[in-house]
Amino acid sequence: MKKVLSILGYIGLFLVSILSFVFAFVEIRPLFAGDFTLMESPAMSFMTYLFRGLFYLSILAFAIILVVKKIKKSPFTLSTFIVSLLMLVGALFTFFFYDYYIAFAVIGITVVLLAIVLVRWLIARK
Repeated sequence: MKKVLSILGYIGLFLVSILSFVFAFVEIRPLFAGDFTLMESPAMSFMTYLFRGLFYLSILAFAIILVVKKIKKSPFTLSTFIVSLLMLVGALFTFFFYDYYIAFAVIGITVVLLAIVLVRWLIARK
């Protein structure tokens, strides 16, 4: 059972990494292309693209950190659980900025991260 959970964890982290990379690329590309200057408020548009891109990059970085922790077999601590919970709270705010189907995808990404951390943390506590 532990082997199956470990394999599912790696698959989940791989999918989270790919999706967060795609979302980060979509949000950061307009900064380099200068698309933000075409909006009504270029400064606000720049900040919006920047912080949404940084949010997805932080999800990607956290997924990579979890992969390294899984490979090293180091236990997930309470702080990793709190970080993944805070990322879920941040993802809940995407309902204000995106259509509902994209918001559900972002929330799904963070729920997978939270589930992986929670399962691994609970297994380590036994």
